[in-house]
Amino acid sequence: MDYRARQALTLGLAVANLGPKLSSARCVRLGFAFRPTIPGPISALATAQVARDLHSVGPRDSLSQIQPNLPSWLTGAGIELGFSQVAFVRVGYLYETVARRGDVTWGRRART
Repeated sequence: MDYRARQALTLGLAVANLGPKLSSARCVRLGFAFRPTIPGPISALATAQVARDLHSVGPRDSLSQIQPNLPSWLTGAGIELGFSQVAFVRVGYLYETVARRGDVTWGRRART
């Protein structure tokens, strides 16, 4: 489901893997995308999201230390720049709470 509050702002909510016999993680995601109006051949898109597993992560055995079940949260944000609707570059950051780690993400694409 998504909702456009204005032409430049999109809000989204997704729930995935709700079937009774799925082995995949069930999760819910909430996010937004903001596309400001920029004159000329350059476009920009800023996004952010929060995702949560609907089940807890099992105990982890790390050097004989067992941690209690914890819900897994994933947060992220990023920006994408486009040039003449032909070439795009993006950079972002993702953080996962159970593993307590984050990482910079990046990418590029071109329309042919």
